[in-house]
Amino acid sequence: MTDFAFYNEIGDGPRGLKRAVVAVRRLLRRLLRPIFLRQAELMASLASRLDDHVAKIDEAHRRIDRTSDEIQDTIALGWDYVAMVRRVAALEDRIEALQSRELSARDDDGQLSLPFPDLDVNTAHAKAC
Repeated sequence: MTDFAFYNEIGDGPRGLKRAVVAVRRLLRRLLRPIFLRQAELMASLASRLDDHVAKIDEAHRRIDRTSDEIQDTIALGWDYVAMVRRVAALEDRIEALQSRELSARDDDGQLSLPFPDLDVNTAHAKAC
């Protein structure tokens, strides 16, 4: 804790004419001592209140940092959701394409007729020759 008793004097005693001045200063200090003590109490009180407020401000900074991290996590979760929805949409499109291809591959009897994949390549190669 800071010492606010600024009126305390440290040092060797003066000599000569300064001794008379010191006596007057001591008398004034004794007369004003209650005021000085009260002033020191007030300053100590203000210092402790200031320390309390600094601690509260530090706690507020920590809470703001935590909240900022949580907001960033929430934003990241939102982007993950968007990516997942896009992938699901792509899968749905792929399933629809496969289902429509399967329906078009059925003949009039309802039987599934699939062409041989190499057949198209061989006919194209035979036509090219």
